[in-house]
Amino acid sequence: MEPTISDNAFNFVSRAKSTPVQIIDGLLDSPVPKTSLELAIELGLDRKTTARRLPELHRRKLCDKGDPRECTVSGRLAQTWFV
Repeated sequence: MEPTISDNAFNFVSRAKSTPVQIIDGLLDSPVPKTSLELAIELGLDRKTTARRLPELHRRKLCDKGDPRECTVSGRLAQTWFV
């Protein structure tokens, strides 16, 4: 069965969701604060992208900093973020 125009439009819009929106959505979906690396892996984004965007979102008061803790991915002490 061929995809309809509506299917194609939905797929385009889904892929077009901006990175800041993806990051906020990822934080909203998490019951605990996440590190930028944890969030990047969960969302399929580059770690550098989340590491750059999180402070920008914080300056715009769209997310908050949590307490630093050991990252479950890297094992290093890292800043956490939440909404």
